[in-house]
Amino acid sequence: MTFKYKASLAALLASIILPASADIYAFVDETGVAHYSNEQLDDRYTLFKRENAPTLSDSEPLSVQQKVTPKTNFVPNAPGVEKRRKQFAKIVQKVAKETKISPSLLDAIITAESGYQPNAVSPRGALGMMQLMPVTAARYGVTDPLNAEQNIRGGAKYMRDLLKMFNQNLELAVAAYNAGEGSVIRAGYAVPKFKETQNYVPKVIGNMNRTQFTSMKDKLGQRLKVTLLPIGMQLVDKVKQF
Repeated sequence: MTFKYKASLAALLASIILPASADIYAFVDETGVAHYSNEQLDDRYTLFKRENAPTLSDSEPLSVQQKVTPKTNFVPNAPGVEKRRKQFAKIVQKVAKETKISPSLLDAIITAESGYQPNAVSPRGALGMMQLMPVTAARYGVTDPLNAEQNIRGGAKYMRDLLKMFNQNLELAVAAYNAGEGSVIRAGYAVPKFKETQNYVPKVIGNMNRTQFTSMKDKLGQRLKVTLLPIGMQLVDKVKQF
C-alpha cells in the first residue's frame, strides 16, 4: 500500500462523522492494506485510536486535577537502576509469561522509559514504569498507573498489540510505543523522523539484545559448571593418588 493511499484513507476517516465517544479499530492484511472500523468486527482488529477523554474544566476541584495529573518527578538516568531491576525482576518475568512478550524486551523498554522508577511522572504526563499516558492506561484497564505490576502489565499488553498491528516488526512496534501508532503509519510504515524516536528505537533494541546475550552467557556458564565439575573432581582424585 502506498503512502498516498494511506494519506487518502486518513483523510476519508477524518471526514466520517462518528459519535463523540467513537473509537477506531484497525488491522493490516497480508497484502499490506489497512482496514479501519469504528467497532471491533473480529479478532484481527485492534484498538488504533481511542477518542480522547474530555479535559478537566477549570471549575473542577484542584484535588481532582492532581489525582489525574500527578506532579512531575521524573529523574532521567537516576542512579540505582540495577538494584531496582533486581527488585522488580520477578514481576517482569511474571508479566512476560502472561502476555507472551520477551522479558528482555520489557526490561529494555522499562529501562529506557523510567529506569525502573515506579513513581516516575514525565513532563508530558506519562506515568510509571513503562510511562503510560492516562488514555493508554485506561485502554488496558490500569486503574493505578503508579502501581508497578499494573503498569508493566498494561505496557506489555500495549506492546503485544503493537507487535500484532505491525506484523511482529519489532522496530516499528518499538517506534510506535514511543511515538504512537499513527505516527508510524503516517511515516509510511517506517520509524518516524523524530529525533527522540530515532534515538529511542536502537537504544531499546540494543538494550534488549545485550540482556539476551548476558542471559545466554550466564546459562551457558551454569551448564559448563555442571558439566565440568564432575570432571574436575575426578582430576583432583587422580592427583591425590600420586
